[in-house]
Amino acid sequence: MGVFYQETGLVMVSEKVLKNLAEIFEANGVFWILSGSTSFYLQGVEITPNDIDVLTDIDSAALIDALLQDYQIQKSAYSETEKYRSHFGVYELDGVRVEVMADFQYRLKNGDWSEINHYHPTIFLNLGSSRIPVLSLEQELKEYRNLGRMETADKIEKVINEKVA
Repeated sequence: MGVFYQETGLVMVSEKVLKNLAEIFEANGVFWILSGSTSFYLQGVEITPNDIDVLTDIDSAALIDALLQDYQIQKSAYSETEKYRSHFGVYELDGVRVEVMADFQYRLKNGDWSEINHYHPTIFLNLGSSRIPVLSLEQELKEYRNLGRMETADKIEKVINEKVA
């Protein structure tokens, strides 16, 4: 089994789990985009993946709920905080936490809500025979800066700059 990282006391994000999700989603017509630390890691960012974050729409979130029912920790439901809003569900496969966010938005500095996250252009990464849809690092950089998550934004920007050089 491939492991993206291994550190004492932390759950490993498994390549096998990600490939399994990709196969399940593709076979069932699920619209999804990998985001967050695992996406960053796969795109060369020096970061430790701690879970699998999936962006999707409402219809696919309901489909994911049905497909991953045996692994469900939290059924997908609308959730809103001061900073974020989405339909949010949580699953655990082989010890790996999978968070699904449908119609995810975050609060902009001016108080408005961002564009729904999955509307942004997607690129595909190859992971063995699996094609993994992700947001580009350029889009993720913009969003992490808007969120004020500067440490991660700086790591993303470093990889973007290295690709240009």
